[in-house]
Formats: sequence, structure tokens, C-alpha cells
Amino acid sequence: MAKLIRENVIAEALDLLDEVGLDAVSTRQLAKRLGVEQPSLYWHFHKKEDLLAAMAEAAMAPHATAPLPTGSDNWRDWFADNTRSFRRTLLTRRDGARLHAGSMPAGADLDRALRKYEFLLAAGLPAEDARTAMLTSSRFTVGSVLEEQADPDPRIDHEAAFEAGLALILRGLSGYHPAMQPEPISTAEYESQLNQLHERREELEEAETTLTSHDHGGGLAADDQNRLERVRGQLADVLQQIGDLKDRYADAGGAKPDPDGALGE
Repeated sequence: MAKLIRENVIAEALDLLDEVGLDAVSTRQLAKRLGVEQPSLYWHFHKKEDLLAAMAEAAMAPHATAPLPTGSDNWRDWFADNTRSFRRTLLTRRDGARLHAGSMPAGADLDRALRKYEFLLAAGLPAEDARTAMLTSSRFTVGSVLEEQADPDPRIDHEAAFEAGLALILRGLSGYHPAMQPEPISTAEYESQLNQLHERREELEEAETTLTSHDHGGGLAADDQNRLERVRGQLADVLQQIGDLKDRYADAGGAKPDPDGALGE
């Protein structure tokens, strides 16, 4: 019998999670998928809780490899992007929020969390409030995704609800601490950046339309489907940037943005 590799066991366990959901994941089923006896798993995981913790850590890989903030980053843009990255990562796995709930960062993940904390301190947030801001955004995101995955009703715009809550968190931080107020942006700068983003939006929408037109009822070819997913991801990011820019302009004393923009469109 080939020696079990820990990373392979975790990857197979995550595939099992996507297929059957968290409640149905068992070491018995996992051992069967791996073609080994159940006790063989104990070499790496002494109990199921250890396996679930390893799965939760591995599931966070897309978020854990996202760029860390730098001194030149705008704190509002980074905070929003970091929170959205966390949400996207939770949504990549079935029951991703339930799997992650209750886990605590350790090792490299803890080092990353400390770097983020230090970035907020440098931006002007007091220590206690920086910790609270990170905890609040994390728990808000987990709760939001938990509800979304528990009730995937297509009539509910979960993303818009998430964006509205995130906007409230950002406004609360900006309004409570003068040092966290957004950098002033002139009307000319605002209009220039907004026009550039809308031009990019139009390009991506055109690309999306072109790719979807290739589907004549039998589905897209794999390459076209991958391109379509990338285009839609880029389009979602641009729409979020438009909403963020409108919020920033309003918070800096500009005209009040329309409700759709404030919610991330």
C-alpha cells in the first residue's frame, strides 16, 4: 500500500466536502475514496476534528496568498478588498463558512493577520479598534456567507446585502476616527477615474456578450467557459471599484452617490 501523503488526504477530503456537505463528511468515506483502511488516516489525523481543522486551513489558501497591504495602499480600498477576498474564498467550498467558523489563525496565517493589524495601526486606528475592526469584518463575512450557503435563494441578492454591510463598517471606521477619513478627491479626479472604470466595464461587458454568444444550446467549450469566468470575475471587481469610488467621493464631501453605487452595484 502506498504511503498516504497528508496534502493528498486533505485535498481528497475537500473534494468529499464539495460532494456531500460538511455533515456527511466522515473518515470512513474518506478512507474508502483513498483506497485505504480507516485507521491509516490516524497517521496524520488522530481525530476527525484534526482533519476538519486542516481542511479549514487548506480551504483558505486563495485568501492566504492574497497580497499583504503596503504603506502606499489606501486603507479603505485594502480593507474592502481584503474582506471581499475572504468572502470569495469561503464561497469556493460547499459549507465553507461552517468549515471555517471557530478556527483561529496560526503560524504563517497569524503572521499575516499581524501584518494587517499593523497596517491599520499605521493608518491611524487605535490598537483596540484595529483588533475590533478585523474581528468585526471577519465575523460579519462568515455570518453573511453562512446565511448565503444555507439559503441559496436566487431571489435574494446576497452580494448586495454583503456590500451594504461592508459599506457601513467602512463608514463607521471613517466617521469615528478623523485619521481614518478618506483622502480628499477632487471632482476632476473623481470624474476621470469613474470614466476610466466605466470604459473598462463596457469592454468587459462586450467580452462577456461575445463569449456567451458562442453557446448555441450545448454549453461552451472548456476554454471559452474559463475565459468567461475570468471576464465575469474581472467585471465584478470593476463594479466594486466603481461603488468604492462613489463612496469615497461622497465621504470626502462630494455629491451623494446613487444607492446602487453605494451598495457595490
